[in-house]
Amino acid sequence: MQDTTDVVFVEKDSATRIGYTFGGGAEYALNERWSINADYSYSGFSRKGFRFDKARAGVTRDYVTQEVIGKEWRENPNREIFGDAMCDMIPGFCDPFEADVYGPVHHQGSPTTGRRASNALDFHTFRIGLNYRF
Repeated sequence: MQDTTDVVFVEKDSATRIGYTFGGGAEYALNERWSINADYSYSGFSRKGFRFDKARAGVTRDYVTQEVIGKEWRENPNREIFGDAMCDMIPGFCDPFEADVYGPVHHQGSPTTGRRASNALDFHTFRIGLNYRF
């Protein structure tokens, strides 16, 4: 038996964010052909919330196993196989017997509780450059 991992479902979301950017920079001429520059910018975007309604609290999905769900009395086939003489010689050899009854048992995996996620997006950019003019 090989252990495998199956993807049960994928839930994804996307959003458009509104934000702002500000920054500044400077350039310095080294001579009439070469210059260096540096600039900085900051971008900030609004906090956004996401809902994943089908997300599970854990990692397992529902599953079924075969388990003993009861007992039943069965006729012993020894009388048909060996005949009455053997059953008369050995006490209990042909008596009915109690046997396990197997059936499907459904198990609940991790409950589906849903999940919320929230995040904000902010980033800083710093650039430096070396320029050559033809």
